[in-house]
Amino acid sequence: KDGRRIISAIWTLSADGKTLDDDFTQYPSDGSPINVRLAYQRSAGSSGFTGTWDSTSSSGLDPGIELEIRPYEGDGLTLISPVAGGTQNIKFDGKDNRRMNQRSLEMTHASQGNVRVTQIEVSADLKTLTINVYLASAKQLGTILVFDRE
Repeated sequence: KDGRRIISAIWTLSADGKTLDDDFTQYPSDGSPINVRLAYQRSAGSSGFTGTWDSTSSSGLDPGIELEIRPYEGDGLTLISPVAGGTQNIKFDGKDNRRMNQRSLEMTHASQGNVRVTQIEVSADLKTLTINVYLASAKQLGTILVFDRE
């Protein structure tokens, strides 16, 4: 973006096509690179990268990564995290960004013909925040991040 690298992902498919390793690095403009190594096992499909992959990573993210959430302009939220690319302000419009209920919200973002859905939910005890990001066309779980409240 604007001549600056934002992400790098090196996928390595095993010789038998049953496992996939993802060496993912994000380069935030205001800090050191964040590297995540993930491993997946094929649960559907027969060859190549196309198929369904289930995570086998016990801990893909650095436990030091934090997500801060603040109010934004009365009815919105600000998400602050190097994983999210810095600061993201969300204004709930009832269409692309909407509250599903008191503890969950859903955001959609279209880019280059793909629609990405982000679902965020706080547990009933308010101690855990789960983020699920997936392509709408996939209609299944994607990348799941889980945060514990400090």
